[in-house]
Amino acid sequence: VIAVDLDEGVNSRIKYRFSPLTKPEFVRLFNLDSVTGWIHVQWEINYEQYKMIHLTIEAVDGGQLPRASTCVVEIHVLDENDHAPEIRFEPAYLTNYALVPENEQPGRLVAVFTATDRDSGDNGRVACQLTEPKQWRFENADEKQIEYLITDPMHTFFKLQYMQVPFSLMYKLTTASVFDREMASRITVWITCSDYGLPPRNSSASVAVRITDVNDARPQFARSTFYHSVREDTPIGTMVFVINATDMDEGGY
Repeated sequence: VIAVDLDEGVNSRIKYRFSPLTKPEFVRLFNLDSVTGWIHVQWEINYEQYKMIHLTIEAVDGGQLPRASTCVVEIHVLDENDHAPEIRFEPAYLTNYALVPENEQPGRLVAVFTATDRDSGDNGRVACQLTEPKQWRFENADEKQIEYLITDPMHTFFKLQYMQVPFSLMYKLTTASVFDREMASRITVWITCSDYGLPPRNSSASVAVRITDVNDARPQFARSTFYHSVREDTPIGTMVFVINATDMDEGGY
């Protein structure tokens, strides 16, 4: 800031200072050179805390009866993309852990979450999407079958949809396929949310989906016919052969 005094000598010597009308929290953020009137930032300014700052400056001359004038400096704080999106799962799905019965038709709700960003404008605008399935984790999986499915452009495991909710960016994750527990017993799905800043910032979260078992597999013998010889004089009760069957289901199924 610059002030002019038309007097001469000490009466025209001007010093600058913050007026008592300036908020103390603003005074701490800036340094005012009492001689030149230059205003310097001396503390980091957070856009999310202060979007506009008003500094009332006094210019006081050096006369025996000092005279003063004031002016107001209005400072608009510009937003920087200093926050990444935040992903929060809704209370009903807070554990980001879901159970999906095998053989169930697509459309089952798996998770609901909101995505927020404390920045403003494009820096605070967020969009979310599923990562590539090859980045997910498939446990107890049939690796060949999983490899085939994740490389099939027509196959979709899950669907992420935007929900029309006022004043909130909310998504729901639903199944888009019929699952077989014998193919994979648990799938960890990754979601990424990015803002529109330059450069953009992003965050990721995962949802663990456990495929619960249904008794859909028959017990299986190693082969359909077994051959074994028994002596005709074998005593009664003698164990002569053991056969085993396996079942791909879990638990008591």
